[in-house]
Amino acid sequence: MDTSLYPIVIAVVVCFVTVILYWLSVRKRLKNVLFIGACDSGKTTLFSSIVYGNPSSTFTSLNENVGNLKTDKKALVLVDVPGHDKVRNEIIHKYKSDTLALVFVIDSKSIQSDVKDVAEFLYNILVDKVFIKNRVKLLVACNKQDATTAKGVSVVTHLLEKELGILLHLHVLVRLLASISPPYQH
Repeated sequence: MDTSLYPIVIAVVVCFVTVILYWLSVRKRLKNVLFIGACDSGKTTLFSSIVYGNPSSTFTSLNENVGNLKTDKKALVLVDVPGHDKVRNEIIHKYKSDTLALVFVIDSKSIQSDVKDVAEFLYNILVDKVFIKNRVKLLVACNKQDATTAKGVSVVTHLLEKELGILLHLHVLVRLLASISPPYQH
C-alpha cells in the first residue's frame, strides 16, 4: 500500500470514530421520560404509581414532579409535567434536549369534549424538531379506562386520527398559502 495514503486513512478513521463516539454520548445522555397530557388526565397518578409504588392524592400543580427509576440498563429521570399549557411548554422545553421518551396521557372519559386541544398538543409534540432529531419514543396512554363513561382505545384512536388529519391539512394549507400569496399590503 502506498504510504502517502496513510494520513488520509487515519483522518477518515478518526472522523468515523469521532462520529460514533458523539452518537453514543448523545444516546447515553437521553435519560428523561416526560409524563405529558392535558389537565386532569391522570399523569401524576401514573407517575406516583411508578416512582413510589402507589398512587398519591393529586392536585393541579404549576411545578413538575421529578423522580428516579433505575432499570437494569439505565437510570431514568421521570418528570411529571403539569397539564396547564402556559406552564407545560416551559417545563417541556427545560427537559426536552435530554428526553428519551414521552408518555402522553389521555383522559378516556373526557376525550370527546377535549379532542381538539389534546390533538393539537399531540400534533405539536409529533412535529417538534428536537424530539424528531433525538428520535424520542412516544407512548400514548388511555387513562381512566375503569370509568363507566370512558371511551375505548379504538374510539380514542379514531377521534385522535380524525382530529390530527384535520390539523395536518390545515397546516399544509397554511404553508401552501404562505408560499403562493404575496404579503398583505395596504
